[in-house]
Amino acid sequence: MVSKLSSSSSSLPSSSTISTLSIINQQWFRLNRLRLSFLSFIIVFDLIASILSYEIWSVYFDETIESFDRNNRLLKQLIEIPFDEKRYVFEIQSYVENPKQILRMELMLCEKILPKDSANRWYFNDQTIYDDNGDEFVCLQTIASLQEPNIENRTIVQYPNDVGLPMVKQGSNLIEQKLLLTIEYTSELVKDYSGFDLYLMLNDTDVPIEAAIMAIGFFPDFRFFVPPDLHHWSVKGQCLSDCLQNTIAESEIKIASIVHGTNHPYLEDMIVSIIDNNNEQFGLRKEIFSYEPNRFEHKTLESNEWIFDLTRDRLIVQCNYFTANKTIKAGFSGESENCIVWLHYYPKIEIDACFSSYSLATIMSLLDLNDIKLNFPSSLQEEMDEFKTKQNQINNHIDHNDKTKQWNIGKLLRAKYSVTKGHNHIAQCGWNPFEFGYRRRK
Repeated sequence: MVSKLSSSSSSLPSSSTISTLSIINQQWFRLNRLRLSFLSFIIVFDLIASILSYEIWSVYFDETIESFDRNNRLLKQLIEIPFDEKRYVFEIQSYVENPKQILRMELMLCEKILPKDSANRWYFNDQTIYDDNGDEFVCLQTIASLQEPNIENRTIVQYPNDVGLPMVKQGSNLIEQKLLLTIEYTSELVKDYSGFDLYLMLNDTDVPIEAAIMAIGFFPDFRFFVPPDLHHWSVKGQCLSDCLQNTIAESEIKIASIVHGTNHPYLEDMIVSIIDNNNEQFGLRKEIFSYEPNRFEHKTLESNEWIFDLTRDRLIVQCNYFTANKTIKAGFSGESENCIVWLHYYPKIEIDACFSSYSLATIMSLLDLNDIKLNFPSSLQEEMDEFKTKQNQINNHIDHNDKTKQWNIGKLLRAKYSVTKGHNHIAQCGWNPFEFGYRRRK
């Protein structure tokens, strides 16, 4: 199987297996599935499916490359979603065969990029991938992930009995969806069938409360950066009420799990908190998740769920980074960084991301940059064009400072307190910044 990838450092296995199984011993089947004939598979499937109350959809590479180039060990594969009608996932578990040979694993939900959206594809360049038909997909929602040294078999997401995450071939607005499985190996691997097991409710199960995934944190565009040659740098992203006030169908949501991305070469630690602004304990901070990539400590939600009041509370993601000898920019691959986590929550509300970002005025002050004009475009197209221009100007300024070593470290340190506290943040609602009013971000 051949696919076009957005990253030249990735390679594909020859094929992938997508199985919807109702079996008691999933590990036994993984080890013996190649020995089963098609007929015996159908018999086993029918007999066991009749006595179980769920099915298991296993997502893994059917074949992996037997030898690896040390610089080419990242495998990616788009996986077809085989359900024409909604099926509901109530639990997600990792399955790891060779933990010492795996650096990271990730499962993402992707949507096909339609012709009308092609003009905006530049915005998510390192999050796109092509399928075998040449169709391009953008992958923005992380469903499950593991990263060393925490590569192990465990439950990553588990919903209550009446809650499920919908999986269907065509999502909202009938846009085609696929899954993206990514596994990065060491150069020692010979054969591996690691992946993720998605536990599905049966077709005749009553439609549950629909769960959803929402990204929160700091919006990953040119306004995110980690300056060079400092001991460390902090970034704080907030889910502000500006994004939620027009999407509230419920007064609160319940957070079942929090999933982090796996490409964090400079991350020291990440903390997710709820600021509880109720009348009795105004501003009470509750830490609900923390993650340190280089330690075995991996703290998840302390209770089965956290309640987030959409009308009064705030969600905050704080990321602390080591710095390098040049500026670290926003992204999801290579030497880039981001400050984003994904909430598995319920019931579903109509927003897929709730970010904050710096205003352009804040960025100009932080970078000691005075020659960018703040215009007010009169149309969406004008705003998109101006946005690209400002992005190029700021990126060029950062590159020039890196090359000439002309960073104003004193000013950066003075501004650090304001940045860390989340002052001067503006709401950045949804993954596509151009879907919302173009004047609100000035």
